[in-house]
Amino acid sequence: MDIQAKKLDLIEWLVKLSDESIIEQIYNFKMVTKENSYIEISEEEELGIERGLRDYEAGRISTHEEVTERIKSKYPFLK
Repeated sequence: MDIQAKKLDLIEWLVKLSDESIIEQIYNFKMVTKENSYIEISEEEELGIERGLRDYEAGRISTHEEVTERIKSKYPFLK
């Protein structure tokens, strides 16, 4: 049985299923799997995140409003 046939078989079985405890177990499995999945990032992205965290820990941060004001003063045509 190929993967598509297995998926359809599971869907048909799930549609007919009335046992709430099994449905809850399947749903919980889905959520745990979703929570444990991750997006792979490049080494460059990881280094950027680490640099940002170090900046944050050192207090080298700005609010959104501060950045917006700096940009507006540097590029007045963007106002």
